[in-house]
Amino acid sequence: MEFSKKIQELRNRAQETQAANRIIDMLTQLKLKNDDTTSHRWIWELIQNAKDVVNSIGMVDIIINFDEGNKSIEFKHNGKLFSTENIVFLIEQVSTKDRTITDSKNKRTTGKFGTGFLTTHLLSEKVRVSGYLQDVSEQPCSFSVVLDRSGTDKRSIINAIQESCSQLDKSTTMTNGKIINEKNFNTCFTYILDESGVLTAKKGLKNLLISAPYVFAFVPEISSITVTSGQYIQKISRGEIIKTDLENAEVTRIAIVTKNKNKDRYICVLGTYDLSIAMEVETHEKYNFIAKFDPQLPRIFCDFPLLGTNDFSFPVVINSSLFNPTEPRNGIHLTDKGHEQITENKQRLVEACQLYIKMLDYFLGKGYEGIYNIVKIPEQPDKDWISKEWFEQEVIDSLKSHIKEIPLVYAHSGEKRPLFDDWGDPCVLIPKDADKTVRDKVWALSSKIIPHMITKREELECWYNSLWGECRNYSIADLIERVETFNNIDELSKNVIGNVADWLNEFIGVILCKRKCFC
Repeated sequence: MEFSKKIQELRNRAQETQAANRIIDMLTQLKLKNDDTTSHRWIWELIQNAKDVVNSIGMVDIIINFDEGNKSIEFKHNGKLFSTENIVFLIEQVSTKDRTITDSKNKRTTGKFGTGFLTTHLLSEKVRVSGYLQDVSEQPCSFSVVLDRSGTDKRSIINAIQESCSQLDKSTTMTNGKIINEKNFNTCFTYILDESGVLTAKKGLKNLLISAPYVFAFVPEISSITVTSGQYIQKISRGEIIKTDLENAEVTRIAIVTKNKNKDRYICVLGTYDLSIAMEVETHEKYNFIAKFDPQLPRIFCDFPLLGTNDFSFPVVINSSLFNPTEPRNGIHLTDKGHEQITENKQRLVEACQLYIKMLDYFLGKGYEGIYNIVKIPEQPDKDWISKEWFEQEVIDSLKSHIKEIPLVYAHSGEKRPLFDDWGDPCVLIPKDADKTVRDKVWALSSKIIPHMITKREELECWYNSLWGECRNYSIADLIERVETFNNIDELSKNVIGNVADWLNEFIGVILCKRKCFC
């Protein structure tokens, strides 16, 4: 054998071995770490790949058929056809991800058939990929190939890769001048599921329906996503863009159609191509309302949701195609290590704070109701990708400082008041007792002596559940202290709205109820 041929043969073997080892290592890690977060991820990996191969009009439609009875799931799209490179790289599990940017309006591709595609094998170790492939200046060909990742050792994976390449070669059929209609769903991924795969499919589809409206707002290339399961059909489609009075803010309408119900959802986005924040709004006949976030909705998006960030302590959703996510895409690097990617992420998060302040002030100025749904800042749980100290100082403290000083909460008297004045004293009181019954009674009593300071009754529970401990500042003990400032019943009666005797009876009843806990 010529020496050059020997070198080439050894290189080929080295590449095969590298591909096999990479697949084994990544699948092993996925299976070891398989949890709710990982099991959701498959759906977004497939949608990301579809988004990166838009058709000639720059859009893509997606259909997901889930057949629980026959234990299968089909993912189809009408994006650009495969190239030979695409399918070979997919077989070899080579990423074509390119995270460079040509200009500010061209988002980098999320990544086509990279390591994330392997998460779809949590559905099934085998997937059939079928459709058409077409290279530049060549006629399209139909093909069908099975990707088999069931092997557990290097040799079996290499054999499976070789078998897939052989299938590709044998199944490729020229279309003989047939014109491929790009409106058709020409690309299909089919997974045959076991019981675990069925559960994984359900979890992914559930998360899809939670996060999809935000993805439509962030990713203009997606035209529609249709999910079918037996008799159930739900189609999510892109609607019109609605301009607002706020610079760089717009609202995307998302139409959700099922057999028995049609619903429009509206996602308001403020920002630029590089960084934005978002929340859902509702338009009613006499008022506008900010909707409550689903507790399972991820709070960080890199165009697509970073699963596991639903407990990220930021009051609205943040999106940036330029975030540097962790692997397995469950957060963004925000530790104290000196790395360029960490610095970039931190800078964008600080910028997001300014966007949030701008949006909050806008909603307040426009009289939106439901403001309490976008001021919830719970304690940040421990994450291995975040420095809690940095996050508290640079993000949380900044947000809380602004929230505390703006006219935010309606008092029972009808006046809108800030939480605190310039000296740090409370301007509005929110009952804090853990027992809801006691909170209600404290509110009822307080509304008759300090209606200008106690929160509006209809919003009591909303503010109690949204604001942090410092703002939930009024207990039964505080009420007792206030009553003690009156020298006698006559003085009290001058400050009580209504019958003072009835008020005192209610007051004593609350004290007896809480006699063991004045806190």
